[in-house]
Amino acid sequence: PSAFTTSCLGQSQSSLKLNDTVDDLPPVHVCFALSGEETGFLREFEVALKSVLLNAPLERDLTIHILADQRAYIALANNSSTERLPPVFERIELHKWTSRNQVNLNLYDISPEIPGLLDQTRETFRRGFNSTSVEIEIEQHTAGTYFRLWADKVIPPELNAEHLLYLDTDVVIMSNLEALMNEVNRQPDSIFHWGIGHCAGFVIFNVRRMNEIWSLASESDLRRISHEFEQGRVNDQLLLVAINCTYPREVNILSEPWDMHVTSHWRPKQSLLLGRSGVGMLHFNGGAASKDAYFDNGGKFLSAYPDTWGEATYYVNLSWRWAQYQAKGLVRHGTTGYKINIHLLPSTLKTNHTHPQSG
Repeated sequence: PSAFTTSCLGQSQSSLKLNDTVDDLPPVHVCFALSGEETGFLREFEVALKSVLLNAPLERDLTIHILADQRAYIALANNSSTERLPPVFERIELHKWTSRNQVNLNLYDISPEIPGLLDQTRETFRRGFNSTSVEIEIEQHTAGTYFRLWADKVIPPELNAEHLLYLDTDVVIMSNLEALMNEVNRQPDSIFHWGIGHCAGFVIFNVRRMNEIWSLASESDLRRISHEFEQGRVNDQLLLVAINCTYPREVNILSEPWDMHVTSHWRPKQSLLLGRSGVGMLHFNGGAASKDAYFDNGGKFLSAYPDTWGEATYYVNLSWRWAQYQAKGLVRHGTTGYKINIHLLPSTLKTNHTHPQSG
């Protein structure tokens, strides 16, 4: 690990918490999957990360997992020189983040594992389609789109992660994550939790059951489901739709506030009436063909609907220093808060010598 990593590892705060609540509740685990180093993509990630940190649960710790290929890993945390802080993390001064409860951020370079994990992905689609012709179509998608489904193979088992919130970089969290965990806890044994819109850009996985996604999807009629639900031939979302369709009792549907996706609420009337019962997240999906961030070039939905979609501009425009000040304002009376722990893990499954923390 770099000097930056070492210094951050030594910054764990041991101040006394005023009650036992945090110790009794498991940490909330959040996951991002990053592939490539496009500027717009990384800027979206910064906004999403900021919104997660500012909506961290008040009475439990938070662990953020970032699964990255080599290019994304370098863009976020180029630790080739012990004299420099990571590029993106340096710019946002992430090492200065102080919060009410412990926040751990684990960045994994999963590049060495991608070929083997793609083999499993290919085999699942071959069986589900009963065809070997899907391999070419798999290669047409970036491997990064499947990272979310591999998280259980990357996150060390000693962290005892029970549920894992995955979110795309174009998601903005608008409400405290504790409210989302309350929904998950109503049906905690589900394989995964998502909205009725069936969008894989915002999913809570049951980590202990993630391997069932592959086995159940491979036993489903992917060809029929792909056609019936207009999913396209091969993509990660198809696997989740197949399970939702074939084994509906194994999936928990989240309430509307946690199912706000542009692709299912894009019509003017829907956008104007968005979130009448509240909003937990906003997902600006549908712009995969563009390399720009969703808020660049005028931000179509942000500017057209300032009272609904446009509320996300708060997190877009809020500076990281102001965000840090807000986080410090939530520190318990009589304590100095907790410095973020940042762990840079250059490899994961086979050679994981550094043990990330969960809380």
